[in-house]
Amino acid sequence: MDQLIEGLARLPWDRYAPCTVFAFDGGAQVRSWRWAVSGRLDTATRVTAGFLASSSAVDGAAVVDGRRRQFGTVHDPATLVRLHASHHPERGARSVCMHRPDAHTVAFCRVSVTGTGVQLTYVDGAPCSGVAPQVYRLGRSGPR
Repeated sequence: MDQLIEGLARLPWDRYAPCTVFAFDGGAQVRSWRWAVSGRLDTATRVTAGFLASSSAVDGAAVVDGRRRQFGTVHDPATLVRLHASHHPERGARSVCMHRPDAHTVAFCRVSVTGTGVQLTYVDGAPCSGVAPQVYRLGRSGPR
């Protein structure tokens, strides 16, 4: 984790749009950093298991609460993927796959970790767009 923190500190963050970066250590520890419009990388926070990362510039608390309720009903990976492409309660600012005149969901990334490997699935576009996912597989090494 120390190498990751050092690497994050060296990145040219001014080239990126605001985002949240998550690091999973292979155990129960998850840490997150927020790159904000303020031009600074906020200090890492520890995240508990089962967390939901969501944000909204439109009625933020209500939108995040609605998404939290939707995610609370998910019990398998396939349903989780479908939820990311959903437009409940309707296609727009409140749906998980978000579409507004000034902003929209631009990508979907899923990381699956098993005892033997890591698979990253990336969709370069909104999850509802039908863009074929790119799949990357890595073997695991070191302690598990």
